[in-house]
Amino acid sequence: MIRFPNETIEIALKLDDGDETMYPQVTVKDTSDDLQTTVDLSHAYSGIYKGAWDGGTTVAGEYKIDYLVYTDADHTTQSADYNEVAEDLFVVELNDKVDRLLGLSHENVYIDDTSYDGDNNLVGGRLRIYSDADSVGTGSDVIGTYTITADGDGLNKFASWQQVKG
Repeated sequence: MIRFPNETIEIALKLDDGDETMYPQVTVKDTSDDLQTTVDLSHAYSGIYKGAWDGGTTVAGEYKIDYLVYTDADHTTQSADYNEVAEDLFVVELNDKVDRLLGLSHENVYIDDTSYDGDNNLVGGRLRIYSDADSVGTGSDVIGTYTITADGDGLNKFASWQQVKG
């Protein structure tokens, strides 16, 4: 399972026999085996149990989710009918990178502070990318600013184009 930091993580377990009388619980541990949280799963329907971990303090890294099934609501007696199941959880930080890629593919982009040469070729400017389309052209929600430098080579021709994050 792959998720992002600070994301609520939905957790589900299906008991193959459809038993609706069990009390599943999951533990989430980091790679040092330190307990991060415990989540009690509630029966949803047909032997499917669900719960959620508010990953508000989750940082990027690898975690292990252990699914345990208990016969009592106090989670003191593990069921002999169900084996413990484990799953790896990878929390990755991609949001900023994805937003930057979207911007660099010309989604929510604004170019200003432009300058031109004698052939009216763009030779300089500022390009900003935004996380929200409603903010384009403003100072809000800017996720990246780039300086454009270009060299003209006659009318309507570029010899070079440079776009540097800055």
